[in-house]
Amino acid sequence: MDTLTLSTALKVSDIQGTAYAVLQDGTLEPIEIGKVYPAGTVFLVDTNTRLQYLNADDATEDTSSTEVLAVAGQAPLAGEVGELQAAILAGIDPTTLFEATAAGPAAGADTPVATPGDGSGNGGFIVVSRVGGFTQPEAGFDTSFAQATVAEVSEEPGLVAEPETGVDSQPTLDITYDPPATDPETPPVFPGRVSGTFGWVDESALSGGSQESSNNESTSGALIIGVGGDGLALVEVLDAGGNWIDVTSGGTVAGLHGVLQINPDFTWVYTLTGPAEHPLAGQVFELDNLSDLFQVRVTDDDGDSSTASLEVLVNDDGPQAADDRAGQANENEPVTIDVFANDSAGADGVDLASGVALVAGSLTGSG
Repeated sequence: MDTLTLSTALKVSDIQGTAYAVLQDGTLEPIEIGKVYPAGTVFLVDTNTRLQYLNADDATEDTSSTEVLAVAGQAPLAGEVGELQAAILAGIDPTTLFEATAAGPAAGADTPVATPGDGSGNGGFIVVSRVGGFTQPEAGFDTSFAQATVAEVSEEPGLVAEPETGVDSQPTLDITYDPPATDPETPPVFPGRVSGTFGWVDESALSGGSQESSNNESTSGALIIGVGGDGLALVEVLDAGGNWIDVTSGGTVAGLHGVLQINPDFTWVYTLTGPAEHPLAGQVFELDNLSDLFQVRVTDDDGDSSTASLEVLVNDDGPQAADDRAGQANENEPVTIDVFANDSAGADGVDLASGVALVAGSLTGSG
């Protein structure tokens, strides 16, 4: 709906659509063809309404509602608010004079004029009236808050999204360790070591080892990388030869006793490749272990870097002996026993020529 104010007297020669005149005495009437309206008359016209009128020189114009404003030398001014208020005070509700623009056919010469009510038979819409009261609570003062960005915490391996702080970010790197692949009957104890800061593998799980059915020749975990508002540029691992190996898209790195595999999602797997010489004589399993230590470095796209250690302990294996029993078929016949048949050499193996001996006093018999 547009509100138009006439600055000069006009005679309406034709009208297409719906329009009303708010006269100077505040009354409202449909615009009539052939009637002269004096200056100061306010027209209420639908958006789709077109008026044809005669000016003082009897020149015919065909114009839309916005063009009438131009002819009248007017633009939408704050004064229209007062004119609308005057119409409302006269008992007129301008919003009920025209069909809704969101539904129904376009206004035309044959379109019935909408009247105040709860709906429109030709417009295809329903007016929903408010029922009941409304209470507006007031606190007595305005409040405001400062927006804060909440970082999303993820337990998944790989790159962790952090909020943009507007300052240069230093990358972070955390290394996690998974539980052993095979749950040991007796969990190993590592004195002086903090759980969760290292992984471990067993030589005994290798082929020929004392527990070769176990899968604990391997261990696994994940790299948790944070780069703040920067981008990740490079992930590297220092191999046993002192070379930085690029594993940004995954890769394999040789260690002192095994191989470290970095996957594209930044999970990792360490696999023991064979038995190693351990330093402590007479000690086996977690009581005698070696360390395979890898340095991992992450670098962001503006050159900042961070380094962390990935450590795997290699537990020694050892032979396991079992008691032997044999019987004599005939008296005074010799008895032959394979004392190693039910023993395990372990992953390191044994020297059967010089490494097997009879413990004095351990042979007993009866008969």
